[in-house]
Amino acid sequence: MVKSKVPELEQYWSQVLDGIKTHHGFDTFNFFFADTFIYDLKNNELSIFVSTNLAKNIISNKFKDELNNLIKDVFQTEFVLKFIVEDDIPVLTTPTKQQTTDDDSYFPSARIRPEFTFQNFVVGLSNKEASQAALMMASIKNRLYNPLFVYSDAGLGKTHLLNAIGNYLKDNSPNLKVLYISSSDFVSECIKFFQNKENHDHNKFRDYFRGVDVLLIDDVQMLQKHTAVEGMFFTIFEDLTNDNKPIILASDKHPDDLRELHPRLTTRFGSGLLVNILKPDVPTGVQILKSKIRATGLSEDKYDNDALEYMASNRNNVRDLESILNRVVFYTVFKQLSKDDRITLDFVHEAIDSVKSNSHKGAVDERRIINEVADYYNFSPSQLVGKSRVLQIALARHVAMYLIRNMLDTGLVEIGRFFGGVHHTTVMNAIEKVSNMWKADEATKTAIATLKTKLKKKPA
Repeated sequence: MVKSKVPELEQYWSQVLDGIKTHHGFDTFNFFFADTFIYDLKNNELSIFVSTNLAKNIISNKFKDELNNLIKDVFQTEFVLKFIVEDDIPVLTTPTKQQTTDDDSYFPSARIRPEFTFQNFVVGLSNKEASQAALMMASIKNRLYNPLFVYSDAGLGKTHLLNAIGNYLKDNSPNLKVLYISSSDFVSECIKFFQNKENHDHNKFRDYFRGVDVLLIDDVQMLQKHTAVEGMFFTIFEDLTNDNKPIILASDKHPDDLRELHPRLTTRFGSGLLVNILKPDVPTGVQILKSKIRATGLSEDKYDNDALEYMASNRNNVRDLESILNRVVFYTVFKQLSKDDRITLDFVHEAIDSVKSNSHKGAVDERRIINEVADYYNFSPSQLVGKSRVLQIALARHVAMYLIRNMLDTGLVEIGRFFGGVHHTTVMNAIEKVSNMWKADEATKTAIATLKTKLKKKPA
């Protein structure tokens, strides 16, 4: 049975096939496309496996242009399409073992973490561009960009993507030497090299990297404040890029914000492709939670959807999601839930509240914000949390939502509960609207500043 050499592209191919179904219906899809998949991606050539020669001829003659357009929309790049059947696939020889360096005295603990792959990286609106860019970097020999620079706040998946690239290359290009390290590893190893009095030839360290085919560097912001190390890194960076060897960098800041790095380095970082990973939205957070639940061997079906949405809306990154899930899982054991008991929203509240400390909020909580906003705009609190669509009441309601989110970092679902159970997307839109008004409208800016000042004062 023929299997794809790039199974991580399956989700993208599914989106292409959805376009075919939409335009041509299920009959055409079932006749010609049902058994198709992406077999390989190499040198910018996308090989599409089809089940029969008839399907190959029909698709290549009638649907090729449409497929090109759909693929461009999904992948955000163009490929040369090649349609193949089983007879077109040559018998493959067994690959040799992955190369190892002749000099293992550097970075002895460096390793690619096997648990991080493209298959278990949950793709959503917040990280789709970064995921696609990483996959392209891993799968195409003639890369369209170099380096790839991925930046985001902590805990949003940069390390996962770098290791996913490494694992993909280990599986599909075992002869390549792939090195994954953090910039702290590089700084430590480089300083150790400089301090060794036997190392008269500084090219020895540089030559080690000339043997690296793909370099993955995490937390590159840690290179700052190490002038001598920066110089060595710049030289190695130039060596690899001149040899067209891919470099993938991850940082918690955009290159322009790495102000303590020499401009010649930040300029090089920005010369390739820059991609940003954002905080996951609620639907993506829910999918991440489901993935984590499955990974622990538990059933996602036990969790009510509103419980998952609440968990997802109350956390800023993937690590936070793991933390709250671990807490809930522990609490199910602590409370001795049976296999038939469901994980409800109330249960999640109970699990979190059992350890939650409100000390960081001081005297400010959601109810006080609602009361202060209502008083400022001369409405009652019940009007604010009610359903009235009167313009001024709606504005006050939106300001209260904005302040609750801004001052307490309360989750969107939880905020909605304070306002009669409105949907989290309504809350999100209200917060965004007030945020835009704060930038452009002096009255709104004054109102928010005044309310914040009052709220920060402890009530009498």
